[in-house]
Amino acid sequence: MERGNLMKFSMIYFTSAALAMLFLLSVSCAKQEVPEAEAPPARGERDRVMSELHASRKLLLDATASIGEEKFKSPMGENRPSPSEAVEALIIRERNLLTAMGASTLGPETAEAEPEGLSREERQARAAEAARKIQSAVDGCVAKIGTDGFRVIPNPANLAAADLAQGFRAARDANLAFVRETDYNLRRRTVKDGACGDIDLMTAMMLQSALTTNVAEMVTAAK
Repeated sequence: MERGNLMKFSMIYFTSAALAMLFLLSVSCAKQEVPEAEAPPARGERDRVMSELHASRKLLLDATASIGEEKFKSPMGENRPSPSEAVEALIIRERNLLTAMGASTLGPETAEAEPEGLSREERQARAAEAARKIQSAVDGCVAKIGTDGFRVIPNPANLAAADLAQGFRAARDANLAFVRETDYNLRRRTVKDGACGDIDLMTAMMLQSALTTNVAEMVTAAK
């Protein structure tokens, strides 16, 4: 690995690790300042988010592991990014998400509690409707981001596939650690997304997983 690429990769890796430690500490401090206890994630929410983030993580790492360097760095068409640039843009979003989670705010409204005495079918219907709303919000954000959202401005680092895969792994693992170690209410916490504005934390993480899947498909299509 060239020295310049090694230095760039090291910056990606260690910055992500440092951010993870910083924001886990900020969560601890924030909890001491909030007088009211924050309700934990609803049943199954954390597991769903973790599962989605792990699954899309594997898709992208598998894709980058099996592509040649020439195709990895070649644009996928006129005015379209290369797979390398798309992965780098995704890493930037991944790191921005970690920053946004650390700076997230708790909405004033109380989270709606699930009514008691619901049948299994009624609970499933409520869960399906909630999932539909999140997916609709994610689809809208993906459409806003489009192909241009996977470009790096002003200039991509043009790192090798292995370097970017390690950078992505470090950034995603930092976000997974944040989700695992905090008790944030995923639907009440609000973060700012550069393309989609204010969205709840649940939607933000599902969006990042969807974008990861899209980038994995770009890399696979370029092989």
